[in-house]
This record gives sequence, C-alpha cells and structure tokens, in this order.
Amino acid sequence: MKSIFSKLGRGIIYGLEGFAVLIVILLAVWMLFMFRLSQAPLRADFLIAPIENTLAKNATGLSVDLGEVWMTWGGYFEPFQLELKKVLIRKPDGSGVLKIDNMGVGLSKTGLAKFSIQPKEFKLDGLSFRLLRDESGRVGLDMGNEIFALETFGPSLPPAMQKARRDGLMKDIFLQLKSQMEGKSAISKGQVFSLERLKRVVIQNASVSYQDQRLGVSWDGAATDIVLAKQPDGIGIVSDMLVTGEQGQRTSFRANGFYGWDTSTMQILVAFAGLNLKDVTQNSDVLKPLSEIDVTWRGSIAAKLNENFKLQETRFIFAGGAGQFNLGLNDKKFYAAVLPVQAMYVEGDSQSIEENDSQATAITMQKMVVDFGGVELEGTANGVLHSDRSLEFGVVASLLNMPMGDLEKYWPEPLTPLPRAWVTGHLSGGVVQKSTLDVTAIYNPFSNIKLQLTDLQGDMRFSGINVDYFSPLPVVRGVSGTARYDRDSFHLDIDGGRIEEMTLGKTKIDMTDLDKITATFHPPITIASTVSGPLLSGLKIIDKKPLEYAKHLGLDLSEQGKISGQAKIDLNIQFPVYSDLKMQEVKVTAKAKLTEAGVQNVIKDLDLSDGTLDVNVDHNGVDIAGPAQLSGQPINFTWRSAFSKSAQEQMSLKGKTSLSAAMLRQLGLPQIVTAEGTAQTDIDYRLAQNGQARLSLQA
Repeated sequence: MKSIFSKLGRGIIYGLEGFAVLIVILLAVWMLFMFRLSQAPLRADFLIAPIENTLAKNATGLSVDLGEVWMTWGGYFEPFQLELKKVLIRKPDGSGVLKIDNMGVGLSKTGLAKFSIQPKEFKLDGLSFRLLRDESGRVGLDMGNEIFALETFGPSLPPAMQKARRDGLMKDIFLQLKSQMEGKSAISKGQVFSLERLKRVVIQNASVSYQDQRLGVSWDGAATDIVLAKQPDGIGIVSDMLVTGEQGQRTSFRANGFYGWDTSTMQILVAFAGLNLKDVTQNSDVLKPLSEIDVTWRGSIAAKLNENFKLQETRFIFAGGAGQFNLGLNDKKFYAAVLPVQAMYVEGDSQSIEENDSQATAITMQKMVVDFGGVELEGTANGVLHSDRSLEFGVVASLLNMPMGDLEKYWPEPLTPLPRAWVTGHLSGGVVQKSTLDVTAIYNPFSNIKLQLTDLQGDMRFSGINVDYFSPLPVVRGVSGTARYDRDSFHLDIDGGRIEEMTLGKTKIDMTDLDKITATFHPPITIASTVSGPLLSGLKIIDKKPLEYAKHLGLDLSEQGKISGQAKIDLNIQFPVYSDLKMQEVKVTAKAKLTEAGVQNVIKDLDLSDGTLDVNVDHNGVDIAGPAQLSGQPINFTWRSAFSKSAQEQMSLKGKTSLSAAMLRQLGLPQIVTAEGTAQTDIDYRLAQNGQARLSLQA
C-alpha cells in the first residue's frame, strides 16, 4: 500500500514538474512572440478566413474581404493589436460599398488567454463615407449609391414593408451591436470575434460628406476624427471635423452624441465655427434666399433623432460677425442693395411633426438680432417646412433708431413698393425710433412665384422729420407721428410741425386700394391737414405754382403790410399716385376761418379790416363770406372768384354796408351826381371773363 502511494506521489510530482516545464516553455514562447511583435509587426494571414466569417455574420447580407492581417504590439502599456489592411465590404451582388485602408483591432489579453479574439478597441484610418438625409427626413449612412439598406433574398417586398424595413434598419444595427457588446449573442461555429469587451471605436483622418436631400445642402469634410465609446446605458460619440467650402473657407465642427440602449434614440450637440451660409446654400433651391447672407457664423445645434433615426427636434444658437446681408426673393433682392452688418444672432428650435401622413418640420426662432452698425433689427419668426419643401412662415421684426434718410435702404422693396416709393421720396431728416413689420407668407422654391404674401401689416414711429406733401408747396419741418400699413393701404398720422411761418396741426395721409393696381388704375392718396398762422403766410403757400390761388383772387402779396390777420385752414388734397401725374388730376379743397383779416385797397382804394370770414376753396373757385369793416363801416358780404375759364363770371361780390359820399365817389359815382351823408347800400359787383365790370349800388 505504501508503495502504491509512493508511486502516486512521484507521478503527481512528475506531472507537476512536466506542467511547470510546459508553462515555462509556453511563457518562453509567449515572451519570444511578444518580443518579436515589439520589434516589428508579424503577418498573420491565417486569421483572414475566420475573421471574414465572423465579420460577415455580424453584418447580415454583407461580405467582408481582408487583404492582409498583421499582429502588432507596442509594449507593456499598449494593447495587443490586429491590423486589418485593405478591408472591402461588399453587397450580395458583389459591388463594394465601403473600403477601409487600415483597421486596427486592439485585443483583450484575457480573451487571448481563453483562445478568443475579444476586441477592446477598433481603429480605422483613411475611412470615407457619407451621411445622407433623405426626402422623408431620415438620417442614415450612404454606402455607395443608396442609403445603407441591406439587400434581402427572395422576392421584392411591398413598398410599405420596404419603408418599414428601412426605417428600422439603423435601430436594428444598434440593437445588434448592443447584444454583441453585452455578450448576449451566441458565438456560432467559425466565429472567433466577440464584442463583449469592446470599449471604443476610433476613426482617424476620415473623409466624411453630408448630403441633405430635403434641403438640397451638401458639404465634404476631410481630416475627420470620430470616437465611439461604450457606456453603461448606450454609446457615446465624439467627432472633430474640418470642412473646406467651395470658396476655400474652412469650417470646424465639434460633435458630441449619445445613443441610448433603452430609448433607442440619439442626442447630438454640434458646435461649429467659421461657417458661411453663402457657401452652403448657394446651390440649394430651398435655402437659396439665404445665399445673400455673406457672414461668418459660429454656434451650436442640439438635435434628437427618434428610434427610426429621423430628426425629431433641434435647438440652435447662431452668432455671426461682420459681413453683408440681403435676401433673394422671386428673382429679386429683398433689399435694394446689400447691407453691411456688424453682427447677427439667431436663437430657436425645430420639431418634427406629422402632417397628412407625411413628415413636416415646425421651426421657431425666439430671437433674431441684426446690428447694422447703429441701426438694429430685432424679431421673431415661426414656420412649417412641409414635405413638398414649401415653407409657410410668419415674421415679426422691428428696426430701432433708424435715420429717416436710411429708410430706403432698410425698407424691403418687394413687400410694399408704392408706399415705400412715396414715403422715401417725400419724407426726410429726423429719426424713425421704431419700425415694425408683421408678415406671413408661403415660400415655394419650385413655384413660378416663389414668394406669396398671405398677410402684411406694420407700423413706424418717427420724430423730427421733414415732409414734402405736394411739390412745389413748402416742406413741413419738425414733424412727429406714426405710420400704419397693410397689404392694401398705408396711413400716416402726423402730430404736427412747421410749414414756413405756419403751424401744422393734426394731419392724416391715406393711401388705399394698393391691391388693385393695374395699367389704368392708380391708387389714390388723400392728405387732410390743419394749418394755422398769419393769413399772409397762408396765402403765400397756396399762391405757389401750380395752385396760384392768391393770384386768382387778384391779391398782390408783394406789398408789405397790405394783408393782415390770422388763418386756420383745413386742407384736403387728393390725387392718384403715379409718375406722370397731371395737374387736372389733383383735387384740392380747403376750408378756412379768418380772424382780424384785413386787405388794403381791396376795392377802389377801400380797405377791408377786422374780418371774421369763412373761406371755401375747391377746384372751381373760392368763396369768402362773413362780416368785416370796409373803410370803417360794417359790411357783411359774399365773394366768389372762379378758376375755370368756362365760368360766366370771373368774380362777383355782394354785400350790405353803409357808404359815405366819399366812399361812393371812390366806387365810381359820377361827379354830376350829388351825394351827402351816409346811406345803407346793397353792393353788387360782377366781373365778366372778358374783363367787363358791372357795379350796382342800391341805397
């Protein structure tokens, strides 16, 4: 018995010694192997077949071809790594969809000890791929001529099933990746890879392009680095990209993203600097109006993609530096000339919405600021980008502290051309403290009429301006007031001002029927104003050509002191607004109240004084009526002076007063007629168009 235990003991000892020798030999071989790897990579093409088999089974429907496999090790602190060179991924028809020059696979040493290849890190160098957002708004990888949609075997699926399959594809890829990384997928025969220990994927010096079929925008980025890192509840993504525009301008992007296992959604935050919209949008039918904005931007976009990798919502902040600003609409420019800007700022969000079984995007801009260098534009906007790529939008914007002389630059010509032409041609000087525009419209880049206004209104507040109401009448100065306008009318409400020595009171200027303009119909403008001040100053104003009302009355305004008194005039002028305006198309009416009115030598060297008179003026003539003093005697009279040559009488005067003998002699009483004292007399004086005068005196 003792001999048996002795032999068994020696057997165990020999076995342990043999095992120890084997371990030493294996360690020696391993050390020699690692030493060899530390000196230079070792080619291992015997791994090509099992790796191809494993990769293909992890990407159903695709085949993977490896050109070479090398084993490398950089030292104690570096992972053991496989380098896969000339990697080509093919579709079932044999066409290539992705080519990778060099792919490094960092392996787990623990996995190797178990004779299993368990990557801890993938490194891809020289990768090229394209991100594509299709017409429906879905974001995916374009691996060749189509979005990454793996081929299926057997008969073609119905369109509805094809769409459902495409929409769920990216989600399936991430779920499959999750299962592999958690070690829940069974390892099939011939598979040597397990992604259970995979920590991250590093893509270096990649060439990435982006194409947005919905917006018609694309760009190419070189020197792109992307890192995908495993996290407990998903995958984190960090990317740095440098994009060179068509004009040579360089834009840098920094992106941070996260894909959640449980939510199957992705959140991305992209920060950028050096972006010029002119480079990005000039070839986009949808965004072409923005191609006139030559400003360099920086900012950030936070986006969320749903489980089908469709853009669900975004938040964005853009800040632009000095540059030039304009918009292109209906083959015209929004502003007459490009405007220099000092700074721009936009803040807003967007959200994907369902609309009639299609995808639409609701956009809101909570804040828009444009600094034109002293003049600031502030506003908000909202809209819906429909599936047909038409944009229905509304904008509320205000201009602050704008010199009236600059109004022509900042008032968009396509919106209200006629009021703009009249206001900028007749108002000058002073400041517009605030001008507001509220517009809703539909923009369709594929329609003959790209921009259709559905509603338009606005207002402005101004002070210290000069108004040229009706040339050649004198300019009204120091005016303050407000303006209101919509699609078919424009209204100016003026608080007051000065017109030479006269004071301007409340004034209204109204343009109507702006939506009815034709070749033969011109919208009317009505000017209603109150003017008060010296009678002589008022007569001088209305005596300017082409009116010459004082001349029609036979009044000589050149003699100092001949005319006195005060006047308060309610003036109304109407005429059509167009360039070839004729004087006969101008209708002028006025009602005036004269106080303390006096005219020297009004009739035959007789003076009129202390008149309290009512005056009515229209295109036919002037009517004056009321009490006054005629050479010291009370008189109540009516005076009619006709402007038209077709009128039977050029002038007529009727009155009742007491006339002295001396006054009768002045009125033409012959010397042969004896006259003494005073007599209550009815006066009837008429002047015919041929110059013949008739005077009738009845005592």
